[in-house]
Amino acid sequence: MLFLSLLFLLFSIYGLINGRLFHKFQLENAKYTVKHKKGEIKDIPSEHIVKGLFFFGYAVVMLILQIILVINAIKIDPLLYPTLAFIVVMFINFIVAQKSSKADLDTEIGIAQYLSKAARKRSFKGLVFGILNVAYFTYLFAVLLGLV
Repeated sequence: MLFLSLLFLLFSIYGLINGRLFHKFQLENAKYTVKHKKGEIKDIPSEHIVKGLFFFGYAVVMLILQIILVINAIKIDPLLYPTLAFIVVMFINFIVAQKSSKADLDTEIGIAQYLSKAARKRSFKGLVFGILNVAYFTYLFAVLLGLV
C-alpha cells in the first residue's frame, strides 16, 4: 500500500505540473474523430488504434489499483473521513467526466469547441481534482508512515 500511495501521489503531482497525462494522444484522437465524422478519412490508422488500446488498458489497470488502494485505506484510516470524502470525489469526477464527454460534432462551432477543449493541457476541473488527489494521497502516505 505504501508503494501504491506513493505512486498515485507522484502521478497526481505530475498531472498538476504538466497537465493531462496523455495530452498528445488525446489531441490526435480528437483530430481523427473530427476527420472521420466529416468523412475525410474512412478508417482510423491501426497504429493509432493500438495506441488507444494501450492507453485504455493502462487507465483500467490504474483505476483497479486505485480502487484496491482506497478499499484497503478504509481499513487503516484512523479518521475515515478523508477516505470517504475521496470516494465521493472519485464518483463526482467520474460523473463530471461522463457529462463533459458528449461533443456536438455536427456543427462547425461544436467541432471548434471540441478541438479547443482537446488542445488544452489543463482545465479548472482537472486542477481542482488534481489538488484533491495530491492532498488525499499525501494524507494516506502520512498515515501509512505513521505520521498521522
